[in-house]
Amino acid sequence: MITALLGAVVAAVLVGVLLSDRGSSDATPVSGEQALSTFSAFQESGEPELLEQAEHEAARALSADAEDILAAEAATRIALSQHEFAEALRLAERAVALAPDRFAPVGLRADALIELGRYDQAFPVVDQRLEARPDLPSYARASYAAELRGEITLARELMDLAAETSPAGSFGRRFAQVQQIGLGLRYGAFDGAERVIAQASAENPGDAEWGINRGRLAAARGDLEDAAGEYRAAIEDIPEADHLAEIAEIEAALGRDEAAEGYLT
Repeated sequence: MITALLGAVVAAVLVGVLLSDRGSSDATPVSGEQALSTFSAFQESGEPELLEQAEHEAARALSADAEDILAAEAATRIALSQHEFAEALRLAERAVALAPDRFAPVGLRADALIELGRYDQAFPVVDQRLEARPDLPSYARASYAAELRGEITLARELMDLAAETSPAGSFGRRFAQVQQIGLGLRYGAFDGAERVIAQASAENPGDAEWGINRGRLAAARGDLEDAAGEYRAAIEDIPEADHLAEIAEIEAALGRDEAAEGYLT
């Protein structure tokens, strides 16, 4: 879900520099900042042991100080990433109560409400966050909300604004660019998606993510041979399950069933 990924962006933007020592014994004091840092590392690397560590750190920090707002935010992000949306909402509302002037808990509450399908409650919270602080997380959430309402032009405009709020090459900008491309591919704005891919490739030379997206664009345009070539090159660096499933589908469409099976085994 995009809202779970939004939690990743917010964590990365807010935390910034990760702590160098991610391991700690139970006797070592742990802060909410450390839990957020470890969670951010998990979101950028995908290493499941970091999620487990972040969960342990958040629980320890809250045990030591039930009003540690960063620990409460970390626990909320972790629950969202685990698709425990009812628990995430409970934690987000607790975080809002602890620090009503902080922006992050408001956005996290919106994320949980959206994932629970409670759109009538979620959309005003999204607008509240955007009006209070128009930054990347706010624009990205507002874009997703607009897409859910069927306001696709607005969704694309808001995601463009999200991309503009982060410097080239940053984690946040990369996230927004992936979403810009996705919106273009889902709704037939292929030329716009192509421009974002070219820009992102120039800003992040050698990043295989943009090869995957070139493959998706070629497939959407019906250029399956070009798509397969882009995927083959990119999955050497990022052989993730969804990428392998996508190239398998392309190979099958080209009548190369043996090649397709090879990517799925």
